[in-house]
Amino acid sequence: MIKNIIQILGIALFFFLIGYVLTYPYELSYNGSKSVVLLEDSYEKTSLKELINRKEFEGKVLYVRIWEPFDTEVRPYTDIERESFQRQLDSLKDDTTSNEYFHLSMKVKGRFLQRVSIKEQLTALETISYKYKNSNVAFVYITDPDNDFRSRKDDLRKWKMAVKKYETPGYHLIMNPSLAKQIRQHFKERTNCGILPKYILVDKQGNVNYSTPWPKDTSLLYPQINQLLQN
Repeated sequence: MIKNIIQILGIALFFFLIGYVLTYPYELSYNGSKSVVLLEDSYEKTSLKELINRKEFEGKVLYVRIWEPFDTEVRPYTDIERESFQRQLDSLKDDTTSNEYFHLSMKVKGRFLQRVSIKEQLTALETISYKYKNSNVAFVYITDPDNDFRSRKDDLRKWKMAVKKYETPGYHLIMNPSLAKQIRQHFKERTNCGILPKYILVDKQGNVNYSTPWPKDTSLLYPQINQLLQN
């Protein structure tokens, strides 16, 4: 019985390795499309400044998404959503000790986040990019592959497969592990938060705004982009 199990596992491992060897080069060969621009040399860059001061971005306002290739992430509630929570909170003013009151108050204060799908965020970004398609706004996606193997080929493969999965129009860059760590530290020093910022705005002079609204919060985002376009 044990011998049969070992044989089955051996056969399964054999076919897994064959599949891995065959698909690995294929996955690495993906180079995007006319609208999905992969800037593979970004893996060699050593600073955020190098990433955002590329010749492709000269004279442009950048709306940058920094992300890890997972299926879900957390995002803060928008101002409109918090206004809705405040109205619900006001209706519970006689029941301030309830769990519902506590959770609503945390949402209003921005202390609670919600889990959303990556696809939802990328779809919202496509809508925004369409609005600004005739403007000097570049939509940039910088990926931290978060790969345990931490080899260049593994990171590039994981990055390319994530980009191919969603095929979101824009410029796609990848950070190496050293740069991702550096940017986390850079952000922590300015915001007292050790995680990567999800969205940043960069003006035409290369100045970075780390307190940038998410795509769903267009009532805040659009005025900021429009202001940067005027400068």
